[in-house]
Amino acid sequence: MAYTGKYPTRPDAEDCSFFIRTGTCKFGSSCKFNHPVLTVFTLCPRLMG
Repeated sequence: MAYTGKYPTRPDAEDCSFFIRTGTCKFGSSCKFNHPVLTVFTLCPRLMG
């Protein structure tokens, strides 16, 4: 298990669906699911058409 920030990353476990939707998890470090590192990006308006 790796730990990056507030929530654990567990590559062999299923992703925490609540964390994926909201970016938070009420179980914190004790959650049994994976909390992948979320990437934030900005779309370029020219690429949007």
